[in-house]
Amino acid sequence: PVVQKQKEANLGLLQDAIHSRSVNTQTEWQTGMPTLFVQLSLFFVGFALLYRVFVEREYTDFFWVSLLTFLGIIFLQHSVGWRRVWFFFAPVYFSFVAAGIVYLLKLIFKKKGIWIHTGVSAILLLVASLTFTWLQTPSMDIRQMLGEPSSLERGLLYLQPRLTSADAIQTYAEYTPQMQYYAEYHGISLEQTRPANNQFTSLYVILFLPDTNLADTLHSGTRDRVDLKASELVYEDGDLRIYKIPIVIFYDE
Repeated sequence: PVVQKQKEANLGLLQDAIHSRSVNTQTEWQTGMPTLFVQLSLFFVGFALLYRVFVEREYTDFFWVSLLTFLGIIFLQHSVGWRRVWFFFAPVYFSFVAAGIVYLLKLIFKKKGIWIHTGVSAILLLVASLTFTWLQTPSMDIRQMLGEPSSLERGLLYLQPRLTSADAIQTYAEYTPQMQYYAEYHGISLEQTRPANNQFTSLYVILFLPDTNLADTLHSGTRDRVDLKASELVYEDGDLRIYKIPIVIFYDE
């Protein structure tokens, strides 16, 4: 038989994936950043791009070349890379944030000189001060940057003394290998990270990414076996949330 590629269906799925993973990437980059920082970074990137076009008459930028190259690869492969794939674009983005600051100062003072250097120095001092304040916040990302366990590991550490032989554990599909590593490291049976086993009657679900919900996180085979209406939030610390759900349907053996 001849297998035909369903372009319309694939394109729809691709558009959904681009949107969801772009949002996740933006969330990951901006987690813990003050809202003012986020807004200013977008403003300065836009200002830098407009300044180069209308003032310096530069119509080709590494910013657009990088972005279009990546989008071209996406449409050719019909596959959207995970958030880590976008990491290469972060230096490009933030270099244009810095360029926007310099261009704005040049426009204000009309010429290069001591005023621009003074302005840049003042902005860097302000950024350093705000960064120091940001590092004092007790968010999960800051804790991890300072050497504390990741949110996923913290969730497993919370569960470790509370698990019984009837409890299974689950998290986001892409983080399952990481969860299994931490589970084995902390003495949790790997069997408990595989909820398909009929010996389990309850399921702990570890969530730690912003703007994610319980139903969408559950693997398809598990979602049909649990009673979501009976789910219970048993632990919460920032973005880290742990739910306990009863398993009510078992596989035929």
